[in-house]
Amino acid sequence: MHITYLTLLTLLAGIYPNAPRTGYAAAHAKAIVFVASTEEPIPGFTRDESAALLVVTAYEEGRLGMAVARGDDGASCSTYQIMARTKEQCESLERDPIYAARYALFVMRLSAKYCPSSPLAPYCGSCASKRAREISDSRIANARRLAANASH
Repeated sequence: MHITYLTLLTLLAGIYPNAPRTGYAAAHAKAIVFVASTEEPIPGFTRDESAALLVVTAYEEGRLGMAVARGDDGASCSTYQIMARTKEQCESLERDPIYAARYALFVMRLSAKYCPSSPLAPYCGSCASKRAREISDSRIANARRLAANASH
């Protein structure tokens, strides 16, 4: 079963009760459902788990906002806090939830290939960073719980 928009919002509220009323939750949820159903999943994860990882990351990094505070000295943009290559890319990531979800998923796929033992650690900082590995483990556990609840 693939996560639907309504299922995604309902499950998100179960993990983060205020999330559906935060930022642009509906726009991001629709974008995540679309991207997860049309793009390759993260290596080692199902489409539903990949969608759930996008949700968890979007909430934990930017509370599902659009133009959230930029991290990493202004280089990390959007609710996913993705390291943009240019100012223009950063602006596009903040404006377009589908582009932001697609690009976050792309970076997550690269991260998982680079560090299979802790798939999101490079996305969160570095495969060698203990803190990034802890964040990766926590997000994966939350995402797997979210995806498992979607199949019930």
